[in-house]
Amino acid sequence: MRVTRSFRKMMKRRSAIEPTIGHLKSDHRLERNFLWGIPGDRLNALLFAIGNNFCILLRALACLVFFQFRVAWETVQRWFAWFENRIWHFVQPLIVRA
Repeated sequence: MRVTRSFRKMMKRRSAIEPTIGHLKSDHRLERNFLWGIPGDRLNALLFAIGNNFCILLRALACLVFFQFRVAWETVQRWFAWFENRIWHFVQPLIVRA
């Protein structure tokens, strides 16, 4: 029996998706489908996909916020280094004498 090209593509796609579904089922308590019938199965799969995509978006947002804070912190550190190098030499003798 000869396997068609479209069937091979479908099987490759399925083998790429199966680990994701297995991860969702094992780590996020999705072993059981509480929705009834074929529409319930489809809706459950759709809700899995929405939840997974939402987690990816939240992870990306967390990275974005982290890097924004990191850039802001480095900017503050540079400003304080500039202050220390430029102005502190003028201010320090005044503080020591007082």
